Order: sequence, then C-alpha cells, then structure tokens
Amino acid sequence: MLKKHLSRFSLANANIATILFVVFWHFPLYSQHSNELENIQDSLEKVYQYYEMANQIKSNDLDLAIFYNKKALTLANRIKSPEACATTNELMGELFQRSNIIQPSINYYLISARIYENNNQLEALVGVYTKLGELYSSENFDLKKAHNYYNKALGLSIKINNKKLIANVYNKIAGVFFNQQNYDESLDYYLKSYNIWEAINNDEGIAKALNNIGEIYRKKGKLNKALEYYKNSLKINEQISSFRQIAVNYENMGMIKSAQGKTAEAFNFYEKSLAIYGENNFPDDQIQILVLIGKEYLLDHQTDKAYHNFFQAYEMSRNANRLNQLSEAALGLSNTLEIMGDYKNSLKYFKEHSQIIDSIVARQKIDQLALMQTHFLDNLNLKEIELKDNKISLLEKEKRIDSINFRFMIFVALVLIAVAILIVIRQRVKAKKEQIIRHKNMELHKTQQELMKAELKSKDNDLINFALHLIQKNEILQQLKKDLKQLSNNTDADTSRKLRELSIHVQQSLQIQQDIEEFQHKVDQTYSDFYIKLKEKYPSLTKNEERLCAMLRLNLSSKEIASINNISVKAVEMSRYRLRKKCGIDNNQVLPDFLHNL
Repeated sequence: MLKKHLSRFSLANANIATILFVVFWHFPLYSQHSNELENIQDSLEKVYQYYEMANQIKSNDLDLAIFYNKKALTLANRIKSPEACATTNELMGELFQRSNIIQPSINYYLISARIYENNNQLEALVGVYTKLGELYSSENFDLKKAHNYYNKALGLSIKINNKKLIANVYNKIAGVFFNQQNYDESLDYYLKSYNIWEAINNDEGIAKALNNIGEIYRKKGKLNKALEYYKNSLKINEQISSFRQIAVNYENMGMIKSAQGKTAEAFNFYEKSLAIYGENNFPDDQIQILVLIGKEYLLDHQTDKAYHNFFQAYEMSRNANRLNQLSEAALGLSNTLEIMGDYKNSLKYFKEHSQIIDSIVARQKIDQLALMQTHFLDNLNLKEIELKDNKISLLEKEKRIDSINFRFMIFVALVLIAVAILIVIRQRVKAKKEQIIRHKNMELHKTQQELMKAELKSKDNDLINFALHLIQKNEILQQLKKDLKQLSNNTDADTSRKLRELSIHVQQSLQIQQDIEEFQHKVDQTYSDFYIKLKEKYPSLTKNEERLCAMLRLNLSSKEIASINNISVKAVEMSRYRLRKKCGIDNNQVLPDFLHNL
C-alpha cells in the first residue's frame, strides 16, 4: 500500500515539476519582453502589447496576467484612449472572475460596459453583458441578475440584427434554465439557437447546439436520443477540427455509456476526451474529466485507478486555484481512501473538501454582502451628489437674484407699461377687424343665400321643364294611340293590322322606363337635403312616397305626376291621401305648401 502511495506522489511531483518548468521557462521571456516595453514610449501599441501578454498567459498564470493587464489599463488611462480603457477593463473583469474575486470583476465589467455604451460600440457591449450574465449565473450566484444582463444582451443583438450574437445569447439563457433544471424552457432556447445557427450556416454553432440538445435529453433519461445528437455534433466538430468540442462530445458519450452500464465503452470515450483536453491545453476541462473518470473507476471498484485520477485532478485544481474542482477532487480522494481502508487520509481530504465548501459559501456571502454594500453606497453617493448640486445651484440662484433684483423691478415696470399700451392698441385693432369681418361675413352670407336660392330655383326649373317634356311626350303618345285605334276600326283589314302594330309600338314607348328613371335620378340629386329632413321627421316614408313629396314640392298636379310615371290620376290621388295620413297633415292644409315650409 505504501509503495502504491509513493508511486502516486512521485507521479504528482513529476507533473508539478513539468508545470513549474514550463512556467519558469517562459517567465524570463515574458520578463525580458516586459523590460523592453518599459523603455518604449507610451502609446496605444504599447497598451495592446501588454494586453496581449496578459491575454496569452491568463490560462496558466492569473497573477502574472493581472500584473501585465494592470500596466495596460494604467497606460490606457494615461493616454486617454476610451477603446483601450474599455478593452483592458473587460479583460481585468475576466481575470478577476477566473480568480473568483467577484466584486472587482463586476466593477471592471461595468466600467467597460459604460465606455462601450458611450462610444456606441454595441457588439462589444453585448459581449460584456454576456460575461456579466455568465458571472451571475455561475454557481447560481444571482440568477435574476443573470437573466437581466442576458436580456440586455439579447435586446442589443436584435437591435443591431447580429444573428450570431442572438444565437449565442439564446444559448446562454438556455444554460441558465438548464442549471435551474427547467429542461423544457432550456430546450426551447437551445432550439431557437440551433435554428439561427442553421439559418446562417454556422457549423460551429450548429454542433454546439446539437450537443446541448443532447444534454437535455440525457437529463430527461432519453439516452438513445441524446446519443444520436452527440454523434451528429461530433461529426460536424470533426469536419471543422473543433478539438475542445470533440472532447466534450466524447465526454458526454462516455456518460451515456456509463448510464447504460457499458463501462468499457465509457472509459474509451473518457480517455479520448482526456487526451484531447491535455494535448490542446484545456486545464479546467482536463480536471473535470479526471474527476469524472475517477468516479467511474470508483463505481467499477477499481480504487487504484480512481485514486490516481482524483489525485491528478486534485493537484491540477490546487495549482490553478480552482476551488470548486478542488472540492470535488478532495471528496473523490476521501471516498476512495475510505474504501481502500486509509481512514486517516480519507478524513483529511474530507475535511479539506468541507473547508473548501465553507470557503466558497463564505465567499459567496461576502460577495453578495459586498454587492449590497456597493449598491447602497452608490445610491448614497448619488443622493449626496444631488444634495450638493442642489445647494450649489440654490446659492448661485440667490446671488443672481440679489444682483439683478432692482434692475428686474424696473424692467417689470417698463414691461407692464408696454404691455398695457400694447393691450389697448391690440383691443382697438381687434375690435375694428372684428367689425370688418362681421360686415364681410354678413355680405358673404347674403350672397351665399342668394346663390343657393338661384341655384335651387334653377334646379327646380330644370326639373319642371324635364317633367313638362315627359308629360308632353306622354300626352302626344297617348293621343296618337287613341287616333290609331279609331283609324284601325274604319279601314280595311290590312291597314287595320298595320295600325294596330303601330299602336303597340306607341304603347311600348309609353312603357319605357329610361326617361322616368332619369327624372327620378335628377329629383334625388336635387332634393337630397330635403330627403334627409323628410326622413328625420317621417322615418316610415317609402322611397316612392319621398319622390312623390319632391314632385308635389315642384307644384306638379296629380295629372302631371300620373303622366310622368305613366299611371292613373286615381292612383296618384290615393298616394296623396296615404301621404297625408302618414304625415298627419290636415285636409285644410295645402300639401305642396306644407312641403315647401318643411
């Protein structure tokens, strides 16, 4: 047992030695480059060189990355470059986030966001809001704020119509719902993301979305469906050589095989994933898969191999200061050593696991308290600034009032006199104008009345002439019809037949409705206003009765009305009688006069 432990510690020490060798091998190069930069004159190029140095080593040495980026940030402020200030503040926020120092990380992100917003750099602002969303959603720190920042990022992405950004934010929102175990909502957002990636033909996004959808189905226990999505994602990732995502696919497929009880296949996928993470320098993912493999070996009762993987994950996470992963690795070592019978070391690692958990919880509480204090102090500072501004403004106003008080009073007096004079002049001009306008309006009204009377009289005359024309034509036709009838009785058979045919043609001419309809149309147009008044007072009148009223208003006799409409005089008289009854007109009152007065 002791030999086994010694061999494991030797391996761990070898790994540490390798890491230290890499760091110290590269450190002189960075140090030499830094010294050379110190001698270069301050410029934007110098800012970005420091920035790039920090960005390159952030995965291996956070402290050194922070050191270089602080130099970049200080220099950016000195040369007053808004773009460089925003970029270096954003990276500083990321570095502190990686160090699990939350409050400074938030502050740096917010400074960066404010600069991007002031300079209308909306795409960069989306990136910062997305990172703030990731920070707040990490470990379910503050999911309400995470949603808030993701929604801001989504709104801006839609505003600038950047499909790639929209799909990415959908993916992030889905991740929040996934962590809340709200898998239906999460699936909905993953599908939205997938549809956009597919629409813009982005293979990397499609592969990521397929993998995430597979994760949903794995969590729902639909393992075969999940495996199908993982395979489709893997196929695309292999085509585009996305090594990290290939490793993620293998890792997820390993979990599927583990859940199906196919341990050998699970280990095969895990080992492939681990190899890719190691070859491509993804330390966080490497730690995660080592812990996963350790758990799998523990389930398979291969405690030696479980211990080896947990210990390797433990050392890597401790060196990289990854507390959450360190906690998982320590717990795995504790469980493994307990099975192996090494209760002393098992207890030691369990205590370390508990201490890390307590430390994480305490840090989260401190961060939340710091956030509350920051918000409170910000609000307090704003109030104090407002009060000071109000006091300064009030004093300035008092001084201004004191200095111009006398002149103001004189000015007011002069203005009042001028206003009084202007009012008197204006009233006189206004009265004169109103008098002229009234006179002109009266003349205009009188002229309009005369024009309307003349126009109405003209229309009435036109209607009367048209009516007389119809009457005359109908009378001539009627007389012709009678004469033809008499002639047909006093002539020979052939002539009598021809005269009867001619009489039929005359009768047909009497029955043609075109002239009658034209007359009625003219009446309807001329008396439209009259019809409205008539309808308001007597709503039960029919259209024919309204037209009868119009013809009576033209002072047409019953005979003339009968001739126009080609009906009998008796029928007209009956219509007049019914009209009197409906309208309640007294027999002593003349019907045309009544209609004129209406």
